[in-house]
Amino acid sequence: MSFAVGFWLKSVAIALEAKALALVGIHPDRIPLNAHRTIVPLWDRIPLIEPETLLTPNSTITSDVHVAERSSVGFATNLRGDRAPIYISSRTWIGDRVIATTFEHPPFSQLEYPPIIVGTDTTIGPGSSLNGCQIGDSCIVGSGCIILPGSVMEPFSCLGTGSVLGPDQTVPSGEYWAGNPAQKIRDLTPEEKEAIPLRSSKLRESSEDQCNSFEWENPYHDEPKEDFLNQFHEKKV
Repeated sequence: MSFAVGFWLKSVAIALEAKALALVGIHPDRIPLNAHRTIVPLWDRIPLIEPETLLTPNSTITSDVHVAERSSVGFATNLRGDRAPIYISSRTWIGDRVIATTFEHPPFSQLEYPPIIVGTDTTIGPGSSLNGCQIGDSCIVGSGCIILPGSVMEPFSCLGTGSVLGPDQTVPSGEYWAGNPAQKIRDLTPEEKEAIPLRSSKLRESSEDQCNSFEWENPYHDEPKEDFLNQFHEKKV
């Protein structure tokens, strides 16, 4: 509780600083960031973090990003909804040092700045990079993967460690892909598909234990933004 109050007071101070500098002719975007901020508004877009979401203190959530309830965002992870929205569905585990960005212009995609959509009960391995892609429900992205703009992972699919999924590629449901460039290795067994949702649940429990050890409380949560959910409901995998 004390952390949440302290963070709120700090946010008020930052807002007052921005107003004061604007009065003397300094644009708020030019304010030097001398301390880390987990939630970073940008271009009149504010990240939306739902209740029971775990955000580590040194993660960064910027601009038009929606993280649904009971998801977890790992250490040093950066979710940047600069040019297009990012939607992380519920009960999804985002590992450490994951970069999700919509900033760069994707030369191979039909959309100028495609959104990033990640489904429920999905695991994104540490060190992975997501760029304008769609990842379905109950998927596993291994550590250090690169997923390029326009690519799609259908529900209950897996991408092996260190793989590169090229622009506009699709991993069909029930398949395991790996390599650079990624290609089909084999079909997943029924037992493997059944275990995928359990993986994200166990990883979240581990993250929750870590957050509880330093009394981390999520002060950012808000009610779901219905227009955001409706806007991308049909685009989800």
